[in-house]
Amino acid sequence: MTWQVLKNGVLVDPNNHEAISEALLKLLADKQYWTECQQNGLKNIHRFSWPEHCKAYLSQIGLCRLRSPKWKTDESPDYDSDSQEDLLRNVGDLKVSLDGDKGSLDDSMEIGDLLATEENKQEERNSLDFSSESLRLTPFQKVLQNKNSLQTWQIPQTPNIRNRKRIINIAVDCDDANDLVCVVNNIFKATNYKEGHCNDGYILSSSLRLQEMLSILGARGISLCLFDVLICSSGSELYYPAATHGDGDGVVTESQFIVDSDYEANISYRWHRESLCRTLEKWMKSMNIQLGLNEDKEVFNNHCLAYSVRDVNMCMKVDGLRKRLRQQGLRCNVIYCQNSSRLHIIPLHASRSQSLRYLCVRWGFDLSSTIVFVGERGDTDYEELFSGTHRTLILRGSVKQGSQNLLRISGSYQREDVIPSDSSRIVCTKSTYTPDEIKQALDKL
Repeated sequence: MTWQVLKNGVLVDPNNHEAISEALLKLLADKQYWTECQQNGLKNIHRFSWPEHCKAYLSQIGLCRLRSPKWKTDESPDYDSDSQEDLLRNVGDLKVSLDGDKGSLDDSMEIGDLLATEENKQEERNSLDFSSESLRLTPFQKVLQNKNSLQTWQIPQTPNIRNRKRIINIAVDCDDANDLVCVVNNIFKATNYKEGHCNDGYILSSSLRLQEMLSILGARGISLCLFDVLICSSGSELYYPAATHGDGDGVVTESQFIVDSDYEANISYRWHRESLCRTLEKWMKSMNIQLGLNEDKEVFNNHCLAYSVRDVNMCMKVDGLRKRLRQQGLRCNVIYCQNSSRLHIIPLHASRSQSLRYLCVRWGFDLSSTIVFVGERGDTDYEELFSGTHRTLILRGSVKQGSQNLLRISGSYQREDVIPSDSSRIVCTKSTYTPDEIKQALDKL
């Protein structure tokens, strides 16, 4: 608080008349204390001046910029600098006049110079930190150490999705594998997909793991290499197809996909995986808390804890479970998926909707040129897929059940509070999801 920094007075409760009287008496009776408060006020007030505020604000901007991975380097020639997502593209052109000691605004300073100074200071601190083995590196520091991260991960220098004019995000939470295959094929037909000759980029977004996607779609003749990006495990993993697809027999395996380690570093922020495991294990053994869950460690990954639902009627709703975890100091996303048969607990910064925004920022495509395909219902993160400047197409009849019954506790907000009913960016097919009906709906967007 201001008085704690200035040390120029006595803090009192404005509703306590006795405290005010005692404070006034103390200041008037003790001349030495009065002089001390007066000197402290004159000495420290500059900390709350406008130039000092600007310095502190710009310093924080510099630290935020340093923390971000250095994605866009010389291998990004096709990036459109006029994209509406590039909100800070002119930050280096700003100027601010600062003179903290005199309070004058005569001398001008380039904001880029100030940020460069902060960057040098941060690099010096990092060099000292990295030399100490006792300090554990944060995810952002790990990313910043590796300046050639794209080449190390073997992600193509110019991914296909960067050059697409339109992005098709398939996020339909179908009830079974056959329905999912039918939805994907119909969307391909409606959007005139031609492998190697297509201006559209395709993203498959699902609660399934990569292995499950391969077994479900691959066994039915759909290669995952047709997609530019795979969003797996409810948004806790991102994969890109490698430059060469398939083995000698043309079979696509997990080794043909590269994980996005930058995304992993981003969602790892404040992700307490072990604490979550211990807490949920303790709750499942407790007689007072009935979760109706069983551990599914085969589905576990570094950023997704998976549990199979034993009894839907015993399961806590998403709102209630998330609240109990917050009370334990554990912030995360809780998602029931696959017709309420599985529970995913993932980092707070991970989700299917946030991963789409991450891709938009990283690869520089316009979010308003993205079309998200969803069903009439879906997993408990379904409603998050509607928010944003992208357009949404609802496929009627593609999802029969969903998991919404496990989303809200009584008295919570309702679906109509989240999804606008009259938005021009949301359209539905008439009755089913045939290629012709999908085409007609696309014409309305």
